[in-house]
Amino acid sequence: MNKNKDRIAGVDTNNMAGIYETMAKTMPADQIYRELIKNSLESGARMKARDPNFKGTILIGESKLHPSKLCVMDNCEGLPQDKILPLTGDLAATYQQSEDGNFGHGTKAAAFANHKHGIIYNSLFIDDEGKGSAVRMYYNGKNFAARHYPEFDSCIVPMTRDEFPDLIKKAGHGNCTILMGNSPNENTLLPPPEYEDNSLLKSGRADSIHWLSAYANTKFFETPNYMTIKVEVKREGRTNYEKINGHKKMLNQYSSPSCRNVLDFDDARIHWWLMSDKFGKRNSRNDCVLNGQLSILHQKELYDIEFNHWKGGKNPLKNWGLPFSYRDVVLIVEFKNMQATLQRNTLYSNKRVEYTKYLPIIRNLFKDNMPKVIADNESEMQRQFSKQLLDNESLSKKISKYLKNLFALENPKGDVLMNGSLPLEGGLPLTKKHIGPRPKPPRPRPPIPGEEFGPDPLLVGIKNIEGKKKAKNARPNAMPRFESRSDKGSTAVEYDYDSHICYLYDNCELFDEYTKLAHSKTRSMQFNTVRDFTLKAIQDILGTRIAITRARDFMSEDDKRVLLGNEKALLMVIMSPFEIVDKVLDYTKHLDKKSKEMSEVQTAE
Repeated sequence: MNKNKDRIAGVDTNNMAGIYETMAKTMPADQIYRELIKNSLESGARMKARDPNFKGTILIGESKLHPSKLCVMDNCEGLPQDKILPLTGDLAATYQQSEDGNFGHGTKAAAFANHKHGIIYNSLFIDDEGKGSAVRMYYNGKNFAARHYPEFDSCIVPMTRDEFPDLIKKAGHGNCTILMGNSPNENTLLPPPEYEDNSLLKSGRADSIHWLSAYANTKFFETPNYMTIKVEVKREGRTNYEKINGHKKMLNQYSSPSCRNVLDFDDARIHWWLMSDKFGKRNSRNDCVLNGQLSILHQKELYDIEFNHWKGGKNPLKNWGLPFSYRDVVLIVEFKNMQATLQRNTLYSNKRVEYTKYLPIIRNLFKDNMPKVIADNESEMQRQFSKQLLDNESLSKKISKYLKNLFALENPKGDVLMNGSLPLEGGLPLTKKHIGPRPKPPRPRPPIPGEEFGPDPLLVGIKNIEGKKKAKNARPNAMPRFESRSDKGSTAVEYDYDSHICYLYDNCELFDEYTKLAHSKTRSMQFNTVRDFTLKAIQDILGTRIAITRARDFMSEDDKRVLLGNEKALLMVIMSPFEIVDKVLDYTKHLDKKSKEMSEVQTAE
């Protein structure tokens, strides 16, 4: 039949080197470490199926037989003697298909092109009764091939149990893979070329002795409880193996149970943490990434992570409704219906749409369903940083500087020349909050400071920089003090001329209207913070008008009192939503600038 004459598609072995080179260029520079650890984990899973009591170990460090060469070994199942050559040499051969559809080419493509001097595979299969084997794959000048050993007339070198490292020798089974690099002198214990530009962590841990530990602790979200992974860390004077816990466990160590959970949606889960330094200084850990971050999770592995690091990496969570707490929040998005590419460098839906296209949807879902503990923390941080911005001291100084050039108020008993640098202090104390009915206004008096600085809180001590008059040291209280009130029946603003206090009523619908309008234009800020900014904008606009009106002499004192005591007149001053909203948006820009400054300081540290 015709089907028996069909030609099976294959690979031209004469061009295998080119194929490996091309595939390697599309893979992350750290992919080989993932593949080797994953192979050991899958081998451990097979051992667990054989023996429910199995406890596996994976050791990653320097080979004792090959100094400066990285070795990954385990005490897991091992590879059969009759399988080791095709499994290590054939592109698509695999002992058992992995859970994510890998048919064995991941390790080969990631390794061969960057280790032309060779990759040595040593394996002792559990059922081979202590008879192990070794294969060395290398570039022979034309292609990638298994090295032939004339003394054995084979590409497979037999090994006894005693020839294996202690971990495998003791267990009686296991694997050992050694990365030889591209030359005899290459140190494969160091990050590979292009690591800072093309790896999971990029420059985040590249200059640390813990670079490989940080990679493993970040790449693997969870590790099986029956497997122990350790990475050799060399310090000056000592060397030891340090345990890899996985990203989830490391994050849990620096957060309380009430500050971590999962948001579950139809197409994705968002694993979230609110991190805290009360469990230890996170920035002191170089063997993991505990920074605020946005990461992508697939089948218990991180495929991408974005956090602030020294070579330009940026945490995107500022745009997720966390402009201030983004350094302390970890969000890990796990899509439910995604498939990894062959290179494992990205994820695609069954509609062939990359995961990045779905992130705006996930972002909106998070903002609309933000966990209360995160929202409260963000709100508190915004309030802390906005407190300085909401302080009207700078505006008061501007108003005072403007007013002092208009008036020279003389006190014959003064002892300071008004054209000098006058320390502004004293004035009428304004410490009592108004309670009860409004006091009757006193009889009018001239705007001249008295011997004891006078009772008028506004006009005391104002000087003219060109004047030669004497005055007493005083503080001009140019801007009125603002206080909130919730009296029933009032819905606007009220100004007490004598105490120089302006009252803003909580139930004023106008304040809510402006707040909602401003919040719609700056959704990154918490609503309460925007309301604070709105009230601040109203205070600045209204307070400036009150201060200038009281200071200038275009009308009598009585007329000023009548005008500023008219609630409707004051309400007219703030009947400008666009002016107020623009001012609120300006405040948010200043706040964002302060956030960036703080971020730059922390990054430098």
